[in-house]
Amino acid sequence: MLHMLGRPMLDHPRLAKLLGRDGAGRNVYVNLYEELRVVTFPAGYILSLRQPVTIGNRAAWEALEQRVKLAGSAAPLRLAGVSEGFILKLTPSGAVLRERVAFAQATALLLHLQDALDLICESGVVPAEKEYRLTVCPLSFSSGVA
Repeated sequence: MLHMLGRPMLDHPRLAKLLGRDGAGRNVYVNLYEELRVVTFPAGYILSLRQPVTIGNRAAWEALEQRVKLAGSAAPLRLAGVSEGFILKLTPSGAVLRERVAFAQATALLLHLQDALDLICESGVVPAEKEYRLTVCPLSFSSGVA
């Protein structure tokens, strides 16, 4: 673990390969930062997972929330709440639309990231539309408007 702490995220081949594999073929966006030294825990990197929740995937999110709560400490991720926000969309005519959504927040250790992504993606929470994709990023850069 200690050898991972001294390198920028983009410079670590194991981390980049793992996150690239986890996002491949899914509607998952992985955002690594060149200069970032990440927030750590004795077991490894802590990553933020953020999913826009709309009317189309709200029931799936609520079912996943219950499943994670029932699993308790055995769940591969921790729920961190839901916050209100918006997504900006550019129309073909050039107009910008603002869509209000809720952002479901969770955290996962790098050690459990594969299982956390499997759980979220298989639950039906992550729709096919790119504007509603699951975002994985370092915990220290997870706040603010997506």
